[in-house]
Formats: sequence, C-alpha cells, structure tokens
Amino acid sequence: MSAPCDTGKPPDLQFHVPGPYNLAKLGLVLAVWVLLVGWFAVIFWQSKTQWNYSPDSQRTDKSDLNRGDQCENLNATQTGPNTWSGTVLEPENTWSNAAYLLAGFLILAATKLPLGYLMGAQLVVLALLSAYYHCTLMGNAQTLDVGGIYIVLWALVVYGIHSVIHNHLSKREPQFWLWRFLRNPWTVAVVLAVFTTWAGFEMAAHRDDHYLFRSNTVSFTMVTAIIVLASFQMGRHRFEPGWDYFKFWRMFSWTEQPTAENLRTYFLGFLFIGGISLVCRFGDGDNNWLCYPHSPIQAHAIWHLFGAYTLLLGYDLFAWSAIMDYPVLARTWPSQEDACRVTARMVYATSLTSIILGLGLLGLTFVPKAFVDDPPKGQSAAAPHLTGILIATFFILVGVVLLILRLTGVIPDRDAAAGDQTCPTV
Repeated sequence: MSAPCDTGKPPDLQFHVPGPYNLAKLGLVLAVWVLLVGWFAVIFWQSKTQWNYSPDSQRTDKSDLNRGDQCENLNATQTGPNTWSGTVLEPENTWSNAAYLLAGFLILAATKLPLGYLMGAQLVVLALLSAYYHCTLMGNAQTLDVGGIYIVLWALVVYGIHSVIHNHLSKREPQFWLWRFLRNPWTVAVVLAVFTTWAGFEMAAHRDDHYLFRSNTVSFTMVTAIIVLASFQMGRHRFEPGWDYFKFWRMFSWTEQPTAENLRTYFLGFLFIGGISLVCRFGDGDNNWLCYPHSPIQAHAIWHLFGAYTLLLGYDLFAWSAIMDYPVLARTWPSQEDACRVTARMVYATSLTSIILGLGLLGLTFVPKAFVDDPPKGQSAAAPHLTGILIATFFILVGVVLLILRLTGVIPDRDAAAGDQTCPTV
C-alpha cells in the first residue's frame, strides 16, 4: 500500500501525479496557482475593461446605490443617474475565489480516481464562474455562479457515496451489466459529470421558478447529505462498539494515535471552519446582519476562503477514510482492516447523525427563509413547509431504517463476523 506519510527516509523530491504530497509537489502546485492568479490580475489591470452595473436587482438595497449584490462596496465610479462602472466591481468577493482554484489544483494533483478529477475540475469551474460574477455583477453571471456551487456540492456527494461503496464494489465479481458498469470508474465518472453539471445548472437556472431550487434549500440538503456520509466514514475508525459512539470528546485528546489525530483534524475542521463558512454564507448580503459594505473583511469573501477549505476537507476525509484515493492533508493511513469493514459503530453513528440533522431541518422548515425560501408568485404558501417536511423526513427515515437494519441483524457487525476483511490498496 502506498503511504502518503513520512517514513524517516530523506524527503522525496519527485513529483508524483497521482500520488501523495511532499514539499516539492506542494511548492510546485502553489507556484502554478500563484502564477495563474497573477496572470489574471495583470490581464484585468492591463485591459481596464469597464463593467456597467445598474443596481436594480431585487437583492440590492436601493437606499445605497454604491453597494454590490453581496454587500461589498462597489469599486466603481458613477457614470449615469443609476449606473456604475468599474474593472472589478467587488474586489474581495472576486479575488477570494482563488481559494476554490487552489483547492481544485490540490485535488487534481493528488487524486487517482476519475471522480476525484471531477471534484477538482468542478472546483476550478466554480472559481472561474464565481469570480466572473463578482467581477461583473451581470445577471446571467449570477446564474453561472450559483450553478457552479451546485455542481461542486453534487460532485462531493457522489464522491462521498463512492467512498462508502468503494470496497464493496471492489470485492464483488461483476455478474451483470449494471455491476460491470459500476466497476468501470471512467464510465461512471463521465455519466455523473454530465448529470451533475446538467442538474446543477438547470437547478440554478430555475431557482426563481421554484423554491425547491433556491440556494438555501439546496445548500442545506446537500450539506446534510455530506455530513451523513462523513459520519459513516468517520465511524469506520473512531467510534467504539456499544455506547462509546457518543464519546465525541475523545477527538480532543492529544494522546491518541495518528488515526485519531487525523479524525480530530477533520472533525474540528468541519465544526469550526465549516461552521464559520456557513454563518458567513447565510449572514452576508444586503440588509443581513453581516452586511458591512466598507469593512476591509467581507463575510462573503470569508465564505469563499473557508468554504473552499471545507470542500477540500470533505474530499480528503472520503479519500483517506476508505483508503481509496490520495488525500491532500493526511500524512498517515488509517487501519486497513477498519477501512474495509461495516461495523455497528458506523451504522449507529450514521443513523443518529441522520436523525438529528433531519430533526434540525424539520425545525428550520418553520423558520421564515431559513431552510426553504418563500415561494414565487402563484405558488402555494404552504408548499415550502411541505417541501421542508419531506426533505427532513427523508433524512429521519434514512436514520431509522439504518437503525432497524442493524438491530435486526440485517446489517451485521463485521467486527464479529468471519470472512475476508482485506481490501484493495491505493
């Protein structure tokens, strides 16, 4: 098994793609990223292209014309009664998208799986589309920006699902065409790339036609699915059988072995970095509580920076926990035996996480504009509540079904079951 860690030998200066990171590889990726971002900066500075912006958007506070869509004060001059022009209209919100670009490059230089390439490529696409929107504030560009967010969330969800079933797929012999199809990683990646890209941009294009596709609803649903998948993967290695799966505080112990240290890094990263990014995401924008147009630090830019790290963390956890792909951050592999088993602790952790998050979504359903936005004109006012209830019920049912399957023995505890516990290596 290839190891992405230091082994006491002299540093490896070779550039392995795919492969684990070392200082040489990290330095080269960072150099390419800096040069590319610098090239974009020079192009914009030399071209001096002027983008015209008329603050007629429904999300713009018309009491302050010199204010952008996400609250940042416009870097523009007034050229007409209701028109502003500038080269980069929202500087912080534009250049902070470089974080998505870096996350995409880091994944592309590490992954060996087609779905990993999809994840990295979608991050690069999101960086370009989001930067284009915040630079120009054009209406059609906003649809592209939202679509870019959706396709990245789709990509991480399918990558997470793949991490859950990866070892099972590898052990099964292909006996019928569907199984053979699922065993072909490039075929699956191409199909999913087409589907997720189409679905993401279609959802973004129709977000004003149906509340189901609004950014709050999609973001909460996708993030909940990612957390449930992450709980399954983290349960492989840390949660002990029995009631010990409640002991989350063990992740804060600095005396644990490297596997626990990695899990603690993922857990704290999701908790704090991911939590801050979500707070900034739902607190930015005109008239919201984190709206400070002239602040040197913009909440939306923080969301770009911390959100990119959180997405990278999600890729890293899924790649590392199943030992199926090269991580970017982790330097030691978990136990190979744990990575290939479905255990009681995994099922319990996933079940409880899904039920708790489902109940949380159910509560948010009845908070105005928190989970499901108000419906467009002509649609029933009761429909958002129904949609929220259905989505929340789905996650609650997933947790309940997993719990029943485990308690009835349909999903056995592989720790106690005999059989081959080997799995493929990276």
